[in-house]
Amino acid sequence: MNVQVTSDDINILIYKYLHESGFNFSPAVFNMEAKVEEAARRKGIAEKDVETGLLVKIIYKGLFYMDMELHALPDESTIKCSAPIHLIHKHRCITNTSSLTTTVQNTTNEINDSNETNQINENNDNNLNQNNNDKKRKYESSTEEEEIKHNDEEQRSNKEREQKKEKDRARGKDRKKDERVRDRKRIKDKDRETEVELTRNNVNSQPSPSTSNNIIELKGHSRDVFLCAWNPKDTNILATCSLDGTSRIWNITNWQKDHTQPTIIKRLIKNNPSDVCWLDWNPIEANTIAIAYADGLSCIYNSKGALRSNSQVNSVLTIKWSPKGEHLLTVTQDGFSICTDKRGNTVGQYKHETVYDVAWASDDSFAASTKNNILFYTIKQENPIKTLTGHEGPVKCLAYDSSKTYLASGSSDYTVKIWKENKKAVHSLNHESAVHALTWSQAMKSTSKKKETGYILATATQDHKVTIWDAENGKKLKEFNDNQAIISSLEFSPNGALLALGSYDQKLLIIDSKSYEPKISYKSDSPIYHLHWDALGTKIAFTLANGNVIVMDTK
Repeated sequence: MNVQVTSDDINILIYKYLHESGFNFSPAVFNMEAKVEEAARRKGIAEKDVETGLLVKIIYKGLFYMDMELHALPDESTIKCSAPIHLIHKHRCITNTSSLTTTVQNTTNEINDSNETNQINENNDNNLNQNNNDKKRKYESSTEEEEIKHNDEEQRSNKEREQKKEKDRARGKDRKKDERVRDRKRIKDKDRETEVELTRNNVNSQPSPSTSNNIIELKGHSRDVFLCAWNPKDTNILATCSLDGTSRIWNITNWQKDHTQPTIIKRLIKNNPSDVCWLDWNPIEANTIAIAYADGLSCIYNSKGALRSNSQVNSVLTIKWSPKGEHLLTVTQDGFSICTDKRGNTVGQYKHETVYDVAWASDDSFAASTKNNILFYTIKQENPIKTLTGHEGPVKCLAYDSSKTYLASGSSDYTVKIWKENKKAVHSLNHESAVHALTWSQAMKSTSKKKETGYILATATQDHKVTIWDAENGKKLKEFNDNQAIISSLEFSPNGALLALGSYDQKLLIIDSKSYEPKISYKSDSPIYHLHWDALGTKIAFTLANGNVIVMDTK
């Protein structure tokens, strides 16, 4: 038997698993630190070579081997055990066969290194040795009897302490269970105001934003800031969310002078902040923002941080408002989605396989990407009304152009498919690596006769490349391949004139979308997670792994 396992092999499997599970930022950060793609290229391993679900399959096989190892007896028989094998918890056999009770207990205790059994065996051995010594040294009998008595008393004392610990642990579990029940009850309670901590920072409690020419650095978050969003109506209002458990709403009214300190929204559970995982402004009611938390609670607030409504699901993947702002779609990581109106009332619920991304087709229908397919739903029907097939790997990103004529889907199968009117794929755009992000722009393209509106698409792949395509005819217009790390976020300005690229190598690059020449280049002091243009296309904000947010005036 010749088994070879390296850390690179394990990292590649973990990297694949993170992608398959729908994580957005974790795979890129893991790749950056562990150099997974570099190791894969060195070994000649392409992403297609790694079987889907391989890590889970290997773990299952390991558990089966553990099952055989735990229940094999010296006489080549096996223990008939009904207890499940856990990946982490120690195994304790459950059997109804009385003749095997002693063997089962001894076998499982030996495997689990039970201190109690070892102590009893040790005491038995000591007693046997003591009896032999009594025969040899009768003159020490009185002393040894006292020692035996002392040992017996000590053993009883230890047993009583162990029993007391077991009772304490049982009471502790009951208390924790009661606390969890109370937490669930509080979560379902419509009056959530007591769980929301709203604070208006003063200059002394938080660092003021630092300004330099056309750049403002917003400080205050204590951990990675992974998402930012400009208010769709007021271009001075910016929302950010962080792993520090807070969302912040910044008001940037005067570029060079002191700024109003942000409103902080922090939801507390048992005095601990719950991680924020997503936020989205209502596109019509600009004073309304939806925020999703890691424990599955989605809340709707006004721009001052006052709670309006909430809904509860399991762990949230993303939340998105419909185009007219009438409905909010919440997607979970376990293949469940729920649609609510802006008052928090449930409109529809949908059960499906793992979803990686969603895109609204209209105000009452949406598309959801899965492992190989794209599912279409209407908000009032539980089951999909249509399924688009053609991809051979997980569909990681979806986006409609602004006219809703074309839908672009990016996949781990190295392709982007362009679907027209939700019916058929009119183009398949081939790449050299998995596609993890894409963005549309409606720009002007030149023809020999006249200028007409064209559909321009930019895609980002795991090999650090960015490609610009003409989605109407499927032609590649430009490829940028000099990036040193994965492009974490890309977005066209609202008028399509500029394309902004943010990457994990700490660089922001803004490109002229007509000449494809760099217009602005900025080097931050931390990896860039996400970027977003304001509605006028004059300011861009991008978030950093060090907890800061940069706002740049691009005029």
